[in-house]
Amino acid sequence: MGKISYQIKFRIQHLTHSVSRFGIHSPFLYQCVVKGLKAKMQSQDVKTIRAFKQDIRQIQHFSALDLGTKQNRSLNGKSLLKMGIDSRYGQKLYGLCRHFRPQHIVELGTSAGLSTAYLSIAYPEAQIITVEGCPGKANIAKQLFQKHQLHNITVVNAEATNYINQLKADNYRADLVFVDADHSYSGTLDFYNLLKNITGHNSVLIFDDIYWSKGMKKAWKSIIQDKHVSVSLATMRFGLVFFKKNIARQHFNLRM
Repeated sequence: MGKISYQIKFRIQHLTHSVSRFGIHSPFLYQCVVKGLKAKMQSQDVKTIRAFKQDIRQIQHFSALDLGTKQNRSLNGKSLLKMGIDSRYGQKLYGLCRHFRPQHIVELGTSAGLSTAYLSIAYPEAQIITVEGCPGKANIAKQLFQKHQLHNITVVNAEATNYINQLKADNYRADLVFVDADHSYSGTLDFYNLLKNITGHNSVLIFDDIYWSKGMKKAWKSIIQDKHVSVSLATMRFGLVFFKKNIARQHFNLRM
């Protein structure tokens, strides 16, 4: 069975065991859905994202380092857009950021910076650190952020696990983390276990592409079973993890 077939299978399983927002009994998660995942973008922010995408689309061929094979490959703007977050889930990420109003955000996997742009315009008061292992992509993202005057973003060209350890050593604490990097089972679990060291009881971890592969689905299942997780929520793409105290342990698959 190919990857696409697995993704369809996982999504059907998700829908079979899912609830609408009215089936969520946690007031905390209900507000997260209504005021976060279902929020609409402001018109000026929509225009900013459209312009950002247009600039990505116009990028000519450049050499990008494949972090899996350690080989360079040729990419262009259209391929970068295909790799990036789509409009539907970009809006959901935007809504979550506006709802939680995080002061400190960490993103793993910048690519061309599209998801970072959603985060930046959603809550300009936040300080965002976005980590990208490919020098070519990191450089493109930096240029786009400068052009669109997204000044609350710091781009770090580094291996993600090493940089998380550096943040831990600096006693850094993230309020929101968006993970869109290594899509393997072990890589995702490694990220999760490291990120617990730089997050707290009021932090939210958002994992992208939880049904991308068997490995990602297995990793997601392991994460929500971790004793430190109090509340978790899965959409057809995002997985949200919370470590809140004094709240009943619950997990929901959300049908939107």
